[in-house]
Amino acid sequence: MLKKVISHSRRLASLKNDSHRLIYTWIIPHLDVEGRFYADPSIIKGSVVPRLKHLNEKTIREAIEDMVINELIFLYQNDGEQYLELRKFEDHQTHLRKERESPSKIPPMTEENQLRINSGVNPAQVKLREVKLREYNISVNDGFEDFWKAYPRKVNKREAQEKWNKAKLPELIFVLKAIEDQKKTDQWQRDNGKFIPHPSTWINKERWTDEIEIIQSSKTEMRCSKCGEITTSLQGRQRLCPNCNQNHSRLSEAQK
Repeated sequence: MLKKVISHSRRLASLKNDSHRLIYTWIIPHLDVEGRFYADPSIIKGSVVPRLKHLNEKTIREAIEDMVINELIFLYQNDGEQYLELRKFEDHQTHLRKERESPSKIPPMTEENQLRINSGVNPAQVKLREVKLREYNISVNDGFEDFWKAYPRKVNKREAQEKWNKAKLPELIFVLKAIEDQKKTDQWQRDNGKFIPHPSTWINKERWTDEIEIIQSSKTEMRCSKCGEITTSLQGRQRLCPNCNQNHSRLSEAQK
C-alpha cells in the first residue's frame, strides 16, 4: 500500500525520469509478502505495464538499474533468475499480517547473491558480488572477455573490443542474458548461425536492448523425393538431400 510519504521521497525524486518513477510505483502492488518480485524486464512488462507501449524492456531494464543506484530496491540472483526486493519494505507495511498472506515463493536475498550496479559515481558500487562472478564465470576485467566467450560468432575481436570500450553498456549480466536469449531465436539458429551479427555490429547497435520472440523449434521429418532418404528439418523448411542433392518434401503422417 502506498503512503503519502512517497511524495516526499528524495530517492524516488532522484530517479532519472517519470517513466522510472511510474515503473517503481506500479511494481509495488505486485510485491509478495516479503516485498519481492521478479526483476526480469519481460516479466515486468507483461505483468506491471502490459498496456503502456512506450515502456519497453530496454526502458524497464534502465529503470531497474536506476532504482538500484538510488537505493530504492535490492537486486539479486538465485539459480540464474534475477529478483528485486523493495528496501525497508516492512517499515512501510505496518498493518501487514504475514500469517494471513501466502508465503513468498521467491528465494530470499543474501549477502552472497546480491548484485551491485556501477553508477559511475560511487566507487563502493563498482564491486560485483563474488556469487555473480561464479554463476556467470565472469572474470575480473572490463567484461569484454566474458562477452567474447559467450558470443557465438567470433570474428574481428580487435574491432569488437574497440566498440566495447566505447559503448554505453548496461550491467554485464544483462548483456550475457541477452546473448543467451538471442541464441534461441530463429535468426541465430538459421543456417548454422549465418545470420548472427558480427560482434562489433551487435555491440555498436546495442542489440542487448532487442525485444525478441523465441520460437520453439519444431522438428519435421523430410523425405527425399528421389532416393527416399529421411532427415529432420527445423520449422519444416525444405533442405537438400545429403545423398542426391534433391529437395526434400515433408513426410506426412500417412507416409510414415
